[in-house]
This record gives sequence, structure tokens and C-alpha cells, in this order.
Amino acid sequence: MMRIYSIYLISFFIFLLTGCTFLSQKIESLENKDNLQSNFNSSLTTKNKTLYCFENSYEQYYLEDDVTQNFYVQNFINANSKLNFIQKSILLSLYEMLRRPDISGPFSRLQVYLRLDRDYYFDFRPSDLSDMNSMPYLYGLEKIHNTFEKKENFKTFLKKYNSSFKINLPVSTEFELFLKSHKNDILKDENLINVFTKGDETLTKHESFQAGKLTKIINEYYGKYLNKEDLYYYDKNRITASVKNDKLSCNFDLSIEINKDDIFTYDKKDTHPFALKEGKNIFIAIASTLNDKSTKTLPETYFFKNKPSPTPVPLCKFVSEKMNLITFSTLNRDPSQHLKHLFQYEIFNADSFPSLVEYLNFPRHLFLSSPERILYESKRGRKSQLDYLLSMNFPIYHIDTLGNIFGFASFFNNKKEAQFDSMFIDERNNNKLWCGKTK
Repeated sequence: MMRIYSIYLISFFIFLLTGCTFLSQKIESLENKDNLQSNFNSSLTTKNKTLYCFENSYEQYYLEDDVTQNFYVQNFINANSKLNFIQKSILLSLYEMLRRPDISGPFSRLQVYLRLDRDYYFDFRPSDLSDMNSMPYLYGLEKIHNTFEKKENFKTFLKKYNSSFKINLPVSTEFELFLKSHKNDILKDENLINVFTKGDETLTKHESFQAGKLTKIINEYYGKYLNKEDLYYYDKNRITASVKNDKLSCNFDLSIEINKDDIFTYDKKDTHPFALKEGKNIFIAIASTLNDKSTKTLPETYFFKNKPSPTPVPLCKFVSEKMNLITFSTLNRDPSQHLKHLFQYEIFNADSFPSLVEYLNFPRHLFLSSPERILYESKRGRKSQLDYLLSMNFPIYHIDTLGNIFGFASFFNNKKEAQFDSMFIDERNNNKLWCGKTK
């Protein structure tokens, strides 16, 4: 454990020196870094939540919060146990479209990491980012379904399972906040009033609403030929190997600093991840939109016509003889920094889930410019460490939590056989991991 902390601290100081060049004039010596290592807070505090599945469970779900988890356990998981993996993944995505129309509606950008016989990665977005009518989320589900399901097409599948969506959907913590913050606009829209309010108040956590009818949105999608392939890109942001390390591949260039326009975009982006694991198969999805505060909806539906995010959620794969790690990073103005830091901390040395959790629980920092400053999770480190950083006379601002890193990991024994694999989540957020039956 001490070696990992040493790597973290050395990498942190390297970051300060390389990420903020003018700092080099202010730091006369780093001889005290050994004292910082010994004072590092080694007690990793975690909430009472499952960060990874302790048994090699056959079925796992990554969901939004307790309310969402309870809903799926009671209404979805057992009821659809006889479906194949792709069918379950598509149904889960459709439920999330109906349940979170503010972020994962039909107009949202959709990224999917899929592992079947091999790994696949798709990033569905409009070919024209100013196009407010195309439906990349629905197109993505159709493309995935028709690629891997040969017995029936997507339209037939939707008709077949349409009756499954005649159900009340729970209001999650985040959706409650969305409804509350948009209350005034919602009360001006008759469609939204009928679905998301009781009296003069918007719905709250633990309350529910009637799932919208898929018929309207499907008729719009096919009736206006919004399933035409030339309306969309889905492999523009591929996962490519890093020039720094051939064991690392990402959907962004680690050697390029994010520009101000992208930082602004990330600052306004809402993301909604969800995932399913069944045996060796994995389906990880992230919907994302620009949070432009609009409550404009598709007529006669409750689907908000938000703009799809122009930038993808950053993704990296870390591969070594010990592990195969897939990581997504969401939240904050430059979430790719958190994945860069994992690389700097030499996460390739992780050889088990406990050691992976140690890396994820390090105090995170985020370098921002205009003005130049560092956001830092100071409560996760020792006061002496923070005092030392402050002595550099560089603006450092405390923040309770930074980022959200989640994904999937496999660890191998000396014979390179997978001993243990599981989805993993970040303890900083409300997201929940459900570990189901073993097989």
C-alpha cells in the first residue's frame, strides 16, 4: 500500500510541475515529499455500498441509485431472465430512455462498450451536431440490435415488447432535482403537468409516473426516416492506442491538452451511465446531452428535446499481464484528467480489486485554467499534505468530491487465466452496483 501512495504523491508533484510550468519557479525543493508520504491518510473511507461484486457473480447491473435498483430487481431482472444478452441490454436501454427522458431520451448521444465474442465500441451522434431532430439514442439501439440479433429486426422487437413498458417508473434522486429545478416551465406544459406533477408540486423521490407510450416516438422515428445511416456517426471517436504506452488505449489523445471550448462543453454536459454484465458478456452505456435548461418536448410526449453532447465521455482501456481494465470518467469540466492521472499513478500495477479501489480512492485533483488553479479533495488527505501544497502559493480550492470513474475489470493469475472479473463503481456517487446470482 505504501508503494502505491508513493507513486501517487510523486505523480501528483510531476503533474504540478508539468501542468503548471510557472510553478517551477515557486517550488524550491521537493525534498519534503517523503514526509508527505508518511503523513498520507491511509484510512480509505467508503460509504456502505458495494464497489465491486465480491463473488464472481453471473449477472450484474450498474444503476442510478437505490430507488432505481429496487425497481429493476422487482420488475425487470427476474421477469426477463429468459431473454438473451442483447435483448436484455436493449430492453434496459429502452427503460432508461423512458425513465430519464431529460438525459437518456431519443435525442441523446449514446456511447456503448460491448463485449461478446470480442470487444466492440460505438459512439452514436448526429453527423450534423446542429441537427435537433435526429435520434442517435434510438438509432444506436437499432444498430446494435440488428447487428447482433439476426432473427428479428428492431421494429419487430419493439412491437413484441411494447406491452412490457406499461408500468409506473420511479423518480430517482437526480430526476427529482431536475423536475424541481424546472418546475416553473413544467407547470406551463400540459403534457408535463399530467405526468410529472401532483397538485402544484413536481414529483419527488420514491413517487412514480406512468411510462410514456413508445408508439409515438417510434412512429416519429420511422415516419420521418430518422433511421437513415447518413444522419449519424457511430465510429468517429474510436479507441486508439496511446503513443506513450502500448498497453493503454483511449477515445481521446492523452498528449493533447483540452481546449477552452471543450472545457465549456464538459461544464454543461449531463451524463447518464448504466450497464449490464452476464457471464463474460458486458454492456456499458452512457447517454449524454447538453444541459441547456430547455423543457421543449416532442409533441404529445414527455421526451425533452435537449441537444446531444458534441463531445464523448472519455474512455480508456488499461491492459497488462495482471489485468484488463475498462474505465469511463464522467463529471467535472475535464473528466479525461482523472484517467490521465490513473496512467500517471501506474495503475497497471493493480493486481486485485482491493488494490484497484485504493487507486480510485486517492484524493483527486483537477487543474483548470483562466484563472489557473487546482481543485483538490483535501478531506481525503492529511492536513500536513494540504499545508505543504498551500505553501507553494498556488491557488488550491477544496472540493468534497471530484469525478466519477466506473467500468469493468478482469484480473489474471500467473497462467493468464481470469481469476475474477466484475464491474466496479466509484464510492463518491450515488450509483449502485447490483450483484446477482452466480452460475
